[in-house]
Amino acid sequence: MKEAKTLPKKKGFVKLLLPLLVVLLAGALVYLYLQYDNAQKEIVRLGDPAYISEMQENQANITLEKLGKLMLLPDESPTIATIVDADALRGENELFYKDAQNDDKLIIFSDKAILFRESEDLIVNVAPVFLNPEAEQATDEVVDEVADDTQEETF
Repeated sequence: MKEAKTLPKKKGFVKLLLPLLVVLLAGALVYLYLQYDNAQKEIVRLGDPAYISEMQENQANITLEKLGKLMLLPDESPTIATIVDADALRGENELFYKDAQNDDKLIIFSDKAILFRESEDLIVNVAPVFLNPEAEQATDEVVDEVADDTQEETF
């Protein structure tokens, strides 16, 4: 008799469990599809140069805002680069890059270069920037020559 009473309870449990599993599976599928759709949209956006430029500008503003809390910055737009191979840079200028690490930011203004570790809000090094007028003039001449060659080829 006890066996007969437990069988209807098990059938009722199975009847309740099956729809619940179907609903959970359907929810999981909808969630995974939405994640896939968002990833596809992000891939398309990453192919858009305007979107990439906007992202880079936002990241540069965040970096400059953090650095601006630590020191006074000139009122100009700097060039910002992320260090990828600190060891190679140490070979070029050991004094400036001696404490540099990968992912540090190099911020170059017209009068100074700043090595900034954004992850720690730490100014690693600051050095003056000296422009060589002869080298700058030679670079301008090369750029003009390349521009002239390009114009001749396109016409």
